[in-house]
Amino acid sequence: MTAEKRYFSTTWDYNRFPHPHLAYRLLRRLVRLVFPRHQVQFELEADRDEPAVYVVNHGDAYGPVAMVTQFPLPFRPRVESRVCFSRTFPAFAMMDFWHLEKAGKIRRGFWWAVSYALVPLARVLFCGAEAIPAYFNEKVMITIRKSVETLCEGKNLVIFPERRTPYSEQNEDFQAGFPFLARRYYQKTGKRVKFYPVFAGRDKRLIRVGAPISFDPEADFREHQEAVRLYLRGEMTHLARGMGARPRHPQVEPPDVRPEEETLIARQREEGLLT
Repeated sequence: MTAEKRYFSTTWDYNRFPHPHLAYRLLRRLVRLVFPRHQVQFELEADRDEPAVYVVNHGDAYGPVAMVTQFPLPFRPRVESRVCFSRTFPAFAMMDFWHLEKAGKIRRGFWWAVSYALVPLARVLFCGAEAIPAYFNEKVMITIRKSVETLCEGKNLVIFPERRTPYSEQNEDFQAGFPFLARRYYQKTGKRVKFYPVFAGRDKRLIRVGAPISFDPEADFREHQEAVRLYLRGEMTHLARGMGARPRHPQVEPPDVRPEEETLIARQREEGLLT
């Protein structure tokens, strides 16, 4: 590391110059003018002296927008890697944003043009937010490394681990690998990071933050990784039901989200890992 200040980079390890934060702040302010104001509720007061991981529902981008515009604590978000880069943004937008499965050539051509036109705006947005590219391939260790560096800098991390397979009437199932960053962070710092479940409710204009679960370095890692995933997935559903959110997947039979985590929660509370 050199003596000169180095800035977080979405694309590289570091940037020599700061990101266009002024443009990002202006864009964020414009979005806040049109985005409804949300109330933010914490079941327990967050420890502002230590960084944490906030695990949030995606909700067709509603969760990310609500967090960026309304959440009171500073953070870096993990963002799908193909959205972060100019060379991959248009193709991902065509695949994921516009829902053009039955569109004709003229309509598809129009949205291709829109996708390319949005590239400069996307660059300002994701660089300004200091987004961490979320890889799901051989580059996944870049995501882990940047996540751990973020926590080591004292910054909170926001992740969106849902994977498009409905779990309950309120949220999707979770990917399995995200708790791995907690082990790397513990190996580097000796600190047990906390994971907070979060649900952003569109119809209620409310962001609820549930009770956290802490990483347990003494537990069998594979077992504990799955336990963390189950707890956060279930608590996200519980938070949504608690606020009376409109079901996102009304066709899904609602699971009882508490019994499958009962043993885990009891043990975590006994050991002081679950507040």
